[in-house]
Amino acid sequence: MKRTSTIRWRRFLLIMGALVIGLTQAVAAPTGATADPVRSPFCYEVTQNGLIVRVLCPPLLVRRMFWPGQDCPPCGPAILWREDPLVLPESVENSINQGIVSGLSVLGQAAAATSQPSRDAFRAEAMRMFTNVARSSLGTRLSVQQVGLADPVHNTFDPTPRAWNSWVGAAGRNVADGIAMLQLYLQNPAGAPAPGVLLAMAAARFDDAYTGLSEQVVIAG
Repeated sequence: MKRTSTIRWRRFLLIMGALVIGLTQAVAAPTGATADPVRSPFCYEVTQNGLIVRVLCPPLLVRRMFWPGQDCPPCGPAILWREDPLVLPESVENSINQGIVSGLSVLGQAAAATSQPSRDAFRAEAMRMFTNVARSSLGTRLSVQQVGLADPVHNTFDPTPRAWNSWVGAAGRNVADGIAMLQLYLQNPAGAPAPGVLLAMAAARFDDAYTGLSEQVVIAG
């Protein structure tokens, strides 16, 4: 690794350490810390040659259980992402899908953690995952293309509009905004906000995304 990259990575870790401590002190304790969370599926797709080959629905620790109906107990919401202007390779898209869901999942673990050190560690890990997504998607902007119901049994995605599309879509928009801020942090163009400011803004967007999914409410960025 080049020395400049090493220095930048160390600066990122130092800023993140201060940011995590500051956020957890400034914001009230996560709701999961005072109530037992429930596991609710949140899904992403793996595609090959443009076709869905697998749907994965890892559990997300939330305050309110997502229940799609008796016809599909393991199903969960999923977000399809649009890339503009650069369309990324399919392998990168699959990695981004997994990284976003994994980052939200780790934020759920942070919300459910019972000690401050554990919450801080989970939050730092989530930010690392989101930063990897931002790095993988440099040169393009992610946005929500579609929200739908993903079925891990039949490996399908149903885009039929449903009442819960609003809060899942809002969470997706917050994630996209957070990724865009991390991209700006990584590129560090002249005139950009300070690195710590960008990281704080990104973390706030990811928190809004997780809270919206956990509480099933629309949180506009």
